[in-house]
Amino acid sequence: MNDASAVQNKIIRIIVVDDDDIFLSLVQDTLEDSGYEIVLSGNCDQALKSIKEKPFDLMITDIRMPGLDGVELAQRARISNPAISVIFMTGYTNLSTAQDAVKEGACDYIMKPFELSEFRQAVRKAISKKSNIDQ
Repeated sequence: MNDASAVQNKIIRIIVVDDDDIFLSLVQDTLEDSGYEIVLSGNCDQALKSIKEKPFDLMITDIRMPGLDGVELAQRARISNPAISVIFMTGYTNLSTAQDAVKEGACDYIMKPFELSEFRQAVRKAISKKSNIDQ
């Protein structure tokens, strides 16, 4: 049984936002193997357009990107999709950014580089938490 089928046979839709194409490919392979529907976005504008077009259960976003940062992206995404859960990722340790992520209601905050098992666990936890809230 994959992770997605464990959540009441509902297809879990996840958008992943990062400006690193190699990283996006790795995350896509990891999450698709778990049965999630994945949409990749290389920038915040593209991500916001996708979020306006269809609902997502979870957004996984890098914090530091050109243009909008991940925290601003989450704020704008919630205008179109108030129920979206968010996992922030960063390769830069910064207490202020972590505090901003928590204020924005982050489900998790992951430091890059990370182990894939740690990443999968964060996604499972966020989906589980969201499915408990939706019930």
